[in-house]
Amino acid sequence: FEDIKALYDRYLKRHPAGKNAPKVREKLAELPELIDERDYNQIKDAEGNFAERIKIYNRYLQKHPDGKHIEDVRKLVLSMVGEYYDALKEDLSGCEEKGDWNKCIALCEGFIGRFGGTEQAAEVEGLRVKFQKRIQYQKDLAELKEKAELEGSDYDASRQV
Repeated sequence: FEDIKALYDRYLKRHPAGKNAPKVREKLAELPELIDERDYNQIKDAEGNFAERIKIYNRYLQKHPDGKHIEDVRKLVLSMVGEYYDALKEDLSGCEEKGDWNKCIALCEGFIGRFGGTEQAAEVEGLRVKFQKRIQYQKDLAELKEKAELEGSDYDASRQV
């Protein structure tokens, strides 16, 4: 369909008032719906693991934000929220072990962006806040250590900091 669209566009550019131009415009107007239908059928036939299917669903949502089947695809995505949530928790435990709080926050924000308004998204929002606090705690600790070091050998003042 994309090749046909390019061919029609090229024809209309060269022959905007040609004898076949009205028919070409008519056919060109039908293509978006045909592409939408084709892409939706790919979704219905999608197999494979969770990550592959979610990629296909997200590609449809990006490519066809006003598509005829947008609500059906959103329902498919929402039906996968549990699976996605489990995968997210695994990813979060990995970045948490490494102390990579920025990556944890980015993962949380991606989940919230996709599944906002769900119970899981509310829980992930809480995790995101926790990771943001950890970054702040690290900054605060570094500042306190620096202040304590400025006290030199005055251990009471260092301890007070």
